Amino acid sequence: MASHAFKTIFLTVVTSLGFSACSLLPSQTVYPLTQLQQVQNIDAEPKAQANSATLSQYKDRCRIQFTGYFHGGESTETWEFQQQKLKRAFSESYQYDLSSPIQAATQKPRVNADSRTVTVFDIHQPEIKNNFAKLQSHFSPSALAQCQAKA
Repeated sequence: MASHAFKTIFLTVVTSLGFSACSLLPSQTVYPLTQLQQVQNIDAEPKAQANSATLSQYKDRCRIQFTGYFHGGESTETWEFQQQKLKRAFSESYQYDLSSPIQAATQKPRVNADSRTVTVFDIHQPEIKNNFAKLQSHFSPSALAQCQAKA
């Protein structure tokens, strides 16, 4: 009987310590993604049926996401930069599942997750830097300055 009481007390103490340790651990700060400006149907390569680009700020970095909508799929380029210096850039492309019904919210078929391809850009290549500068030029100077001031 004493052994059973000891086990119960021991289990209670260990459980209490576990909960206390979890509550004392520092919590992770969540930084919001703040949209600064969005532009649509800009002159960009590759040519698409429609496109949109969004300038956003997250923590100490800014991001431009450019999405092109094509007949058979869509591609999103993500460009992250800090103090006007390009930090990373990549694209994700998906083919549409043309057998799926048109979604009411997007007026497009669903994307086929199995068709996902990712391309990481070499940010040191002059052509990539030029593409980044051209994409930035579609945003207002005040939006870019706001991003620069926060970054």
